[in-house]
Amino acid sequence: MSSIFTKPEEVQQESKYGVTVLFLHGLEGSSRGTKAMSLSAEWNALCPSLRTHDLLDLRSKCGGVWSLREQEEINDAFETPYSDALDALRYVKPDVVVASSMSGAILFKLISEGLYEGASVFCAPAIGSLLPADYVEEATDKKSKVFQKSVWLLGEVDTVVSNSHNISLAKALGGSVIVSPNDGHRLNKAVESNILNASVLTSIELMEK
Repeated sequence: MSSIFTKPEEVQQESKYGVTVLFLHGLEGSSRGTKAMSLSAEWNALCPSLRTHDLLDLRSKCGGVWSLREQEEINDAFETPYSDALDALRYVKPDVVVASSMSGAILFKLISEGLYEGASVFCAPAIGSLLPADYVEEATDKKSKVFQKSVWLLGEVDTVVSNSHNISLAKALGGSVIVSPNDGHRLNKAVESNILNASVLTSIELMEK
Protein backbone atom coordinates (compact mmCIF):
# COMPACT_ATOMS: atom_id res chain seq x y z
CA MET A 1 0.00 0.00 0.00
CA SER A 2 1.42 3.37 -1.00
CA SER A 3 2.11 5.99 1.64
CA ILE A 4 0.30 9.33 1.66
CA PHE A 5 3.55 10.82 2.90
CA THR A 6 5.92 9.53 0.24
CA LYS A 7 6.36 13.09 -1.03
CA PRO A 8 4.97 15.38 1.67
CA GLU A 9 3.87 18.76 0.44
CA GLU A 10 3.68 20.36 3.88
CA VAL A 11 6.45 21.11 6.33
CA GLN A 12 5.36 20.78 9.93
CA GLN A 13 6.23 23.56 12.32
CA GLU A 14 5.94 23.90 16.05
CA SER A 15 3.06 25.93 17.44
CA LYS A 16 3.52 29.03 19.54
CA TYR A 17 3.41 26.68 22.53
CA GLY A 18 6.52 24.86 21.34
CA VAL A 19 4.77 21.58 20.49
CA THR A 20 3.98 19.76 17.27
CA VAL A 21 0.34 18.76 16.79
CA LEU A 22 -1.16 16.17 14.43
CA PHE A 23 -4.91 16.07 13.80
CA LEU A 24 -6.53 12.91 12.44
CA HIS A 25 -10.04 13.50 11.08
CA GLY A 26 -13.11 11.30 11.29
CA LEU A 27 -14.87 9.12 8.75
CA GLU A 28 -16.72 12.03 7.13
CA GLY A 29 -14.15 14.63 8.11
CA SER A 30 -11.37 16.20 6.10
CA SER A 31 -8.19 18.20 6.41
CA ARG A 32 -10.32 21.35 5.84
CA GLY A 33 -13.05 20.62 8.38
CA THR A 34 -14.03 22.75 11.37
CA LYS A 35 -11.81 21.01 13.92
CA ALA A 36 -8.89 20.83 11.48
CA MET A 37 -9.11 24.54 10.68
CA SER A 38 -9.36 25.49 14.34
CA LEU A 39 -6.36 23.37 15.33
CA SER A 40 -4.37 24.66 12.38
CA ALA A 41 -5.04 28.24 13.41
CA GLU A 42 -4.32 27.79 17.12
CA TRP A 43 -1.68 25.05 17.10
CA ASN A 44 -0.28 25.07 13.56
CA ALA A 45 -1.48 21.47 13.41
CA LEU A 46 -0.78 19.27 10.43
CA CYS A 47 -4.07 17.77 9.21
CA PRO A 48 -3.54 15.07 6.57
CA SER A 49 -6.36 13.61 4.49
CA LEU A 50 -6.99 9.96 5.34
CA ARG A 51 -8.40 7.56 2.78
CA THR A 52 -11.77 6.51 4.20
CA HIS A 53 -13.60 5.34 1.07
CA ASP A 54 -13.66 1.64 2.04
CA LEU A 55 -15.13 2.36 5.46
CA LEU A 56 -17.64 4.80 3.97
CA ASP A 57 -18.79 2.13 1.50
CA LEU A 58 -19.11 -0.41 4.29
CA ARG A 59 -21.07 1.99 6.48
CA SER A 60 -23.43 2.67 3.58
CA LYS A 61 -24.10 -1.06 3.22
CA CYS A 62 -25.03 -1.45 6.88
CA GLY A 63 -26.88 1.84 7.30
CA GLY A 64 -24.46 2.95 9.97
CA VAL A 65 -25.16 -0.09 12.17
CA TRP A 66 -21.66 -1.54 12.33
CA SER A 67 -22.79 -4.60 14.28
CA LEU A 68 -24.54 -5.82 11.11
CA ARG A 69 -21.17 -6.35 9.42
CA GLU A 70 -18.58 -8.99 10.18
CA GLN A 71 -15.65 -7.69 12.21
CA GLU A 72 -13.28 -9.00 9.56
CA GLU A 73 -14.91 -6.70 6.98
CA ILE A 74 -14.52 -3.73 9.31
CA ASN A 75 -10.90 -4.64 10.02
CA ASP A 76 -10.09 -4.77 6.30
CA ALA A 77 -11.73 -1.40 5.58
CA PHE A 78 -10.10 0.11 8.68
CA GLU A 79 -6.60 -0.83 7.51
CA THR A 80 -6.24 1.95 4.90
CA PRO A 81 -6.92 4.97 7.13
CA TYR A 82 -4.94 3.28 9.91
CA SER A 83 -1.98 2.89 7.57
CA ASP A 84 -2.29 6.53 6.49
CA ALA A 85 -2.37 7.68 10.11
CA LEU A 86 0.70 5.58 10.94
CA ASP A 87 2.57 7.11 8.00
CA ALA A 88 1.57 10.58 9.21
CA LEU A 89 2.71 9.75 12.73
CA ARG A 90 6.11 8.60 11.52
CA TYR A 91 6.54 11.66 9.34
CA VAL A 92 5.34 14.34 11.75
CA LYS A 93 6.65 12.81 15.02
CA PRO A 94 4.06 14.84 16.97
CA ASP A 95 4.02 15.79 20.62
CA VAL A 96 0.22 15.73 20.55
CA VAL A 97 -2.26 13.71 18.48
CA VAL A 98 -5.87 14.87 18.35
CA ALA A 99 -8.11 12.20 16.83
CA SER A 100 -11.78 12.47 15.91
CA SER A 101 -14.37 9.65 15.83
CA MET A 102 -12.96 6.99 13.45
CA SER A 103 -9.47 8.27 14.11
CA GLY A 104 -10.11 7.95 17.83
CA ALA A 105 -10.22 4.21 17.18
CA ILE A 106 -7.02 4.55 15.12
CA LEU A 107 -5.28 6.42 17.94
CA PHE A 108 -6.44 3.81 20.46
CA LYS A 109 -4.82 1.10 18.33
CA LEU A 110 -1.62 3.10 17.79
CA ILE A 111 -1.20 3.53 21.54
CA SER A 112 -2.17 -0.08 22.26
CA GLU A 113 0.46 -1.31 19.79
CA GLY A 114 3.13 0.88 21.42
CA LEU A 115 3.49 3.04 18.31
CA TYR A 116 2.67 6.35 19.99
CA GLU A 117 3.59 7.57 23.47
CA GLY A 118 2.83 11.31 23.39
CA ALA A 119 -0.10 13.44 24.50
CA SER A 120 -3.48 12.37 23.15
CA VAL A 121 -6.96 13.85 22.76
CA PHE A 122 -9.81 11.50 21.82
CA CYS A 123 -12.70 13.46 20.26
CA ALA A 124 -15.91 11.41 20.43
CA PRO A 125 -13.96 8.25 19.53
CA ALA A 126 -15.68 5.43 17.64
CA ILE A 127 -13.66 2.75 19.43
CA GLY A 128 -16.67 0.62 20.35
CA SER A 129 -18.00 0.72 16.79
CA LEU A 130 -14.84 -0.14 14.85
CA LEU A 131 -12.44 -2.16 17.01
CA PRO A 132 -13.02 -5.75 18.15
CA ALA A 133 -14.38 -5.90 21.70
CA ASP A 134 -11.78 -8.46 22.80
CA TYR A 135 -8.98 -6.26 21.45
CA VAL A 136 -10.27 -3.24 23.35
CA GLU A 137 -10.68 -5.29 26.52
CA GLU A 138 -7.16 -6.67 26.30
CA ALA A 139 -5.68 -3.21 25.65
CA THR A 140 -7.67 -1.78 28.56
CA ASP A 141 -6.39 -4.47 30.92
CA LYS A 142 -2.79 -3.50 30.10
CA LYS A 143 -3.46 0.06 31.36
CA SER A 144 -0.78 1.80 29.30
CA LYS A 145 0.65 4.91 30.97
CA VAL A 146 -0.07 6.77 27.71
CA PHE A 147 -3.80 6.19 28.17
CA GLN A 148 -3.54 7.27 31.80
CA LYS A 149 -2.64 10.76 30.58
CA SER A 150 -5.16 10.95 27.74
CA VAL A 151 -8.03 13.44 27.38
CA TRP A 152 -11.45 12.31 26.15
CA LEU A 153 -13.62 15.10 24.72
CA LEU A 154 -17.26 14.07 24.34
CA GLY A 155 -20.40 15.80 23.11
CA GLU A 156 -23.13 15.75 25.75
CA VAL A 157 -25.88 14.80 23.27
CA ASP A 158 -23.83 12.65 20.88
CA THR A 159 -26.13 10.17 19.10
CA VAL A 160 -23.44 8.55 16.91
CA VAL A 161 -21.14 6.94 19.47
CA SER A 162 -21.89 5.76 22.99
CA ASN A 163 -20.85 8.28 25.63
CA SER A 164 -21.40 5.71 28.37
CA HIS A 165 -18.99 3.30 26.68
CA ASN A 166 -16.38 6.00 26.14
CA ILE A 167 -16.68 7.25 29.71
CA SER A 168 -16.36 3.71 31.07
CA LEU A 169 -13.36 3.11 28.83
CA ALA A 170 -11.68 6.38 29.79
CA LYS A 171 -12.27 5.64 33.47
CA ALA A 172 -10.83 2.12 33.15
CA LEU A 173 -7.76 3.51 31.37
CA GLY A 174 -7.26 6.39 33.79
CA GLY A 175 -7.97 9.09 31.20
CA SER A 176 -9.56 12.49 31.83
CA VAL A 177 -13.07 13.16 30.47
CA ILE A 178 -14.26 16.58 29.27
CA VAL A 179 -17.90 16.93 28.21
CA SER A 180 -18.93 19.73 25.85
CA PRO A 181 -22.42 20.87 27.00
CA ASN A 182 -25.35 20.41 24.60
CA ASP A 183 -22.93 19.33 21.88
CA GLY A 184 -23.20 16.57 19.29
CA HIS A 185 -20.82 14.16 17.63
CA ARG A 186 -19.11 16.77 15.48
CA LEU A 187 -18.24 18.83 18.58
CA ASN A 188 -18.94 22.12 16.81
CA LYS A 189 -19.73 23.83 20.10
CA ALA A 190 -16.49 22.57 21.61
CA VAL A 191 -14.68 24.33 18.77
CA GLU A 192 -16.71 27.54 19.12
CA SER A 193 -16.33 27.68 22.91
CA ASN A 194 -12.60 26.88 22.82
CA ILE A 195 -13.08 23.60 24.73
CA LEU A 196 -11.22 21.75 21.98
CA ASN A 197 -8.15 23.95 22.37
CA ALA A 198 -8.41 23.67 26.16
CA SER A 199 -8.43 19.87 25.79
CA VAL A 200 -5.20 19.99 23.81
CA LEU A 201 -3.60 22.18 26.46
CA THR A 202 -4.79 19.82 29.19
CA SER A 203 -3.25 16.85 27.39
CA ILE A 204 0.10 18.64 27.27
CA GLU A 205 -0.07 19.51 30.97
CA LEU A 206 -0.87 15.89 31.85
CA MET A 207 2.11 14.61 29.89
CA GLU A 208 4.41 17.05 31.68
CA LYS A 209 3.45 15.75 35.13
